[in-house]
Formats: sequence, C-alpha cells, structure tokens
Amino acid sequence: MSRRPWLGLPAALALIGCAGAEQKDVSEGGSDGAVPQDSGEAEPAAGPSAYEAPAAEAPAPLSLDVLQMGLDRGLSAIVSARPAELHAAQHDAMAHPEGPCPGLFASVGFTTAWSNDCATRAGWAFSGRAQAAWLSNLTVDGVLVRQYGEFITTATYTHPGGAALQLDGRGELRLVEGAAGSSYAASLVGTFGYTPSATAWRSLPWLEGAPSFSLSWQGEDAVGGGRWLELEGGSSGGDAVSEGILGLRAEGLRVERAGPDGDCSATGALALLGERGDRYRLALDGPCEACGPLLGPDGAALGEVCPDLSPLLGGEERPW
Repeated sequence: MSRRPWLGLPAALALIGCAGAEQKDVSEGGSDGAVPQDSGEAEPAAGPSAYEAPAAEAPAPLSLDVLQMGLDRGLSAIVSARPAELHAAQHDAMAHPEGPCPGLFASVGFTTAWSNDCATRAGWAFSGRAQAAWLSNLTVDGVLVRQYGEFITTATYTHPGGAALQLDGRGELRLVEGAAGSSYAASLVGTFGYTPSATAWRSLPWLEGAPSFSLSWQGEDAVGGGRWLELEGGSSGGDAVSEGILGLRAEGLRVERAGPDGDCSATGALALLGERGDRYRLALDGPCEACGPLLGPDGAALGEVCPDLSPLLGGEERPW
C-alpha cells in the first residue's frame, strides 16, 4: 500500500509557527506582537441638530365687548386711585411710635425712616422698612406748597383694630397753590394693598386686590374753572382686571376742559394688555366721549370702542 510522504518535524513546526503568527496578527494587532495603544482621542461626535420650534399661532383677538369692558374697568381703576391717601395713612401710622418701635430716625431730605419688626403696647405693628415725608403748607421760593409727600417703602403697617396697609414701592406728590389756581403732580410705582377690619382705620376701596401701578399724574385747576390732566403709565391687578385683560396703560394721555361748562377733549392713546401677552391700542384725538378704532395685536383695526374719559377730570373730588 502506498503512503503519503511524511513531513519532517522541522517542516511541521514551521507550519504551526506560521499559523500562530497569522492568528496573532488578527487578535493582537500586528505580526511583531505589539499591543496597539489607545490614543485617548474619541471619534468626533456629531453636533446637536438645530431645533426648529413649531410655528406659534397668534392668539385670536378678544371680542369688542370684552375689550370695551377692559377699557371701562381700567379707566375706573385709574379714576378711583387716590395717591394722597397712601401718604396720609403711612404718616398716621408713623405718628404712633413707642421707644424703639419702629425706631424712627431722620433720613434723606425731609424724610423720616425706620427698619423693624415690632409692635407697640397700644397695638400698632410695623414690619419692614420705610422712608417717608408728608408735609403741609411749605413756602418754597415764595410759592405755597400746600402738600408735599414722598416715600420709598417695603412695609406693612397694622392698626390696633387689625386693618393693615401694605406698601411695596415708592410715591411722590406735590400740590402747589397760586393766584392762578392749583397744580398737581404725583406718581406711584409698585404694588399697594389694604386689608380692612371691623374697626375702621381708613377707607381705601381702590386698593382691594392689591393693584400695581406705574403711573404719573400731572394736572392743573385754573381759577376760572379750566382743568387739564396728563397721565403716563397705568394700572394692573385689582379693579383693573377684567375678562382676558390684565390692565390698562395711558400713553401721553391728556384730557382738558377750557372752563366749567366747556367741552372735554382728549389726546394721546390707551393700551390694553391681554392676559396672553396680546396688546390693543386706541388713539385719541377728539371729545372725551367719542368712539374710535381699536387696533389689535397685529395692528389691524378690530372695530370701534367708546370709552368715557370725562371722569378723569372729575367734579369736586380730585386725586389730590
């Protein structure tokens, strides 16, 4: 029987070595047996893809009935505001100190200040800090300043009967009287509230709901009966809120009447702020009780609204 030639031992070992070398190349990275080292550099990652926000739909405009109600409520809130009452109420509370409570001290200009959290034996309570002045009948450079007030306050004043006045902001007021009549300037910036009690201290219904103001008044009452009032800024919260509306803003608004029997006219603009961030604007240039086109958030006319601005000039009752 024939036999296949036998491979000698050296040839067999050579074949085994070649097979091992080929296996090492695959498993260890090279025929020289060296193990490849990690360079520490990661493969560059793909950057984040750009975010494409879904197209936002503009809120549908509010109805004219809702907007008319917003104008009426906003104007009523501004008409009812009485800045002088905040100055007077704060002055009244600060007139009841006891020893270190609240610890009054002279501050900048005419103001008196305090910073405390305390109560007197009579029941007055003070919490926070304040700097205020409320002065009457000053003569400055020959001009009679009938009333002067200023405050910058973050405080709560509590009456012994339980009523509490909360002030978080600042205010200024000046009433000047002369031969030609009286002129008035005031401003309120901040949030102000009043919590009444069964025992009356002050009647401040215009502070119900803690409204916020960023509003300035400037006006004049002439001896002959003429009046004008300029408003810049507005009110939100409290009585200024109505369905879908957060507040009302006056933009360069001026209302005036030439005499006691004269017609009331208005110039400037009113702007309503919707609760969804939408704004509505009414330009004024004519009688105080005229109708005009209200512009929506996109500037398009929505229809006519009819505000009554004559209460801003009032009767005998004035903001001062």
